[in-house]
Amino acid sequence: GGAEARRDMGDVEGAEWDYQRALEVWPGYLAAWTGTGRLRLNHGDRILAARDFEEARLIDPGSEEALVGLGQIKLAEGEFAAAESAFDRALKRRTDWPFALIARMCSRNQALSLCCAGTMKK
Repeated sequence: GGAEARRDMGDVEGAEWDYQRALEVWPGYLAAWTGTGRLRLNHGDRILAARDFEEARLIDPGSEEALVGLGQIKLAEGEFAAAESAFDRALKRRTDWPFALIARMCSRNQALSLCCAGTMKK
């Protein structure tokens, strides 16, 4: 759609505007929720991104995009078990999705490296 094209061209504001207009017309538009969440996550707004991904899960509880986004947020917050759980749920639904598999492996590697360095949250 138009929002994805704008995002791919680097027009983040335009993409977000397109997603928001789409949600005004169709509040159940899963791709708009996950797209907005991805934009916000990529720009460091984990709180709003998490809200968007949770809205997406209200529409489709097993949404791979939403689960991976939530997993990335949990990973950034040091919640490795929750991140891995989200990635695993996404992979159960779509086992051939390389992005989710890579994210899961990264969560395990990051947890191991922090644990070995003695900095893992308790």
